[in-house]
Amino acid sequence: MSANKTGTTELPGQTLAEFKQNIPIPAYLMALVVGKIEWREIGPRSRVWAEPTMVDKAAMEFNQTEKMLQIAESICGPYLWGNYDILVLPPSFPFGGMENPTLTYITPTAIAGDGTGLNVIAHEIAHSWTGNLVTHFNFEHFWIKEAFTVFLERKIMGRIYGEPMRQFLAEGGWKDLKDSIEQYGEKNPLTKLHLDLTGLDPTDSFSKVPYEKGSTVIWYWDELYEDSELFDKFIRYFLSKWKFQSITLHNLFETILEFTRKEAPLDVYTKLLNMNTTAWFEEPGLPPYKPEFDSSLSEACVLLAEEWINYDSGNNSVCELTPDNLVPLIPLQKIEFLSLLLQGHPIQEKTISCMDTIYNFSDSGSFHIKFRWLKLGIRSRYKPIVEQVFRFTESQGRIYFNQQLFRDMYDWKEQRVETIETYHRIKNRWMFITRYLVGRELKLFC
Repeated sequence: MSANKTGTTELPGQTLAEFKQNIPIPAYLMALVVGKIEWREIGPRSRVWAEPTMVDKAAMEFNQTEKMLQIAESICGPYLWGNYDILVLPPSFPFGGMENPTLTYITPTAIAGDGTGLNVIAHEIAHSWTGNLVTHFNFEHFWIKEAFTVFLERKIMGRIYGEPMRQFLAEGGWKDLKDSIEQYGEKNPLTKLHLDLTGLDPTDSFSKVPYEKGSTVIWYWDELYEDSELFDKFIRYFLSKWKFQSITLHNLFETILEFTRKEAPLDVYTKLLNMNTTAWFEEPGLPPYKPEFDSSLSEACVLLAEEWINYDSGNNSVCELTPDNLVPLIPLQKIEFLSLLLQGHPIQEKTISCMDTIYNFSDSGSFHIKFRWLKLGIRSRYKPIVEQVFRFTESQGRIYFNQQLFRDMYDWKEQRVETIETYHRIKNRWMFITRYLVGRELKLFC
């Protein structure tokens, strides 16, 4: 439960479990779990819970939880919730994670054995402060909690794996933001940060925009300060001032002005005071500022992508690339390599076939690698990929994967009928929000 267990009482034929949550929480963070689950200890204040077949894999995957908690505390202040436990849900769970206090829900798609899901844990840990301790006033201000949380998630990953990793993840986030805005249309009001949801279902505004455009705001403020320790101090000030409360954009901006006036150099306060808040918060499209990212971890991905593009565009029928080309890349770089191929012109079927023969992406155990591989195959109209796509979407119910894959399959006119038929065949394996959002991509809900 999203509370700390205080004890059990044995009753005739049953056991009564008792929980207590001493900290006031928003209603959306109330969680109760029932099922055949086991636990493994992964830290002095953490257990991972999962079905018996999954629990040991999860314990190995999330063995850095305590380290992440300690890093988050060094930035945000003490962790106030007592235990920090993780529950691996069934595959139908529609999100990467859900930050219920003391009991984070996590998707089983985060467990790949290669660390590609660790940033999800970092994200949900960060929510223990930004989202759970300080909450958005309503869904028109939803971006506030996600902006800080994405920023903190990447700070945690940077403290563990080095600053180039933080920059690498943020650069990937910027690409996700561009893709999301391109999908909506750059003038679409749903690409604003401060939304007007009058007459709209908040579900219709769900995208990468509040996460990535919002985190760019926090990144910009951090760069204005030119002093990460001082900016960490602001984060602690903000959290202390507004803990146990729900806030608006006005509250946030007044708070950073207040802190900056007292604690930061005058030129920082002047720049913040002159910030074009209309462009940042009230206008659609990309933000008025793009960070200059350290691309050192991206370089190997770019070089490998260029080799494949050169092969694809040439007349050489023999592919000279080998599995050794992929070996130096960490899993997150493999994801970036595939993402880069998705940005250019569709590659030829012969190239897709050759790549799979060499790298065997079709059998990847990483959901994120497999997802991008499937998107690449769809984009190239590579027919052997179709069955893989439908098996993949049937195996899990995550919105992030299934919404995009079904959208891409719907755009493949030759496969449109089978795509809609497959949706109707497998949709009841998913939760309602996935069914709704995927159905909308198929023009079934207008």
